[in-house]
Amino acid sequence: MVMRNRLLVPVLASTLAVGALLSGVSHADQRTEEIFNEDRPSGGAMVLDALVARPVLAVGTIVGAGLYVVTVPFSLLGGNAGQSFDTLVVAPAESLLVRCLGCSPVQHERMSEERRAERAAR
Repeated sequence: MVMRNRLLVPVLASTLAVGALLSGVSHADQRTEEIFNEDRPSGGAMVLDALVARPVLAVGTIVGAGLYVVTVPFSLLGGNAGQSFDTLVVAPAESLLVRCLGCSPVQHERMSEERRAERAAR
């Protein structure tokens, strides 16, 4: 009986801790969705993008280009050289150079569609 109580307390405590963590995660997911669905990026998002994300994307683009050069013989043999180039080089470069400052992918797509609609209306 004493052995059971020694095991029961940590198991219950762990269960409660995991439950509390999961409720926080679902709240964080909801807030993340709200941020991504906003119309315009916030000033904080722009600062973080300029100071953190863009330098990381620049390094990612350079590393991706290096990986592409190293793996291009295997990609050519596999017949997916274009796909690997798009994934390793083009996608990070587009996020670095084309995406609006502070925008999430959803916000960027929405703003791009607005610009296309304005051009079509002219």
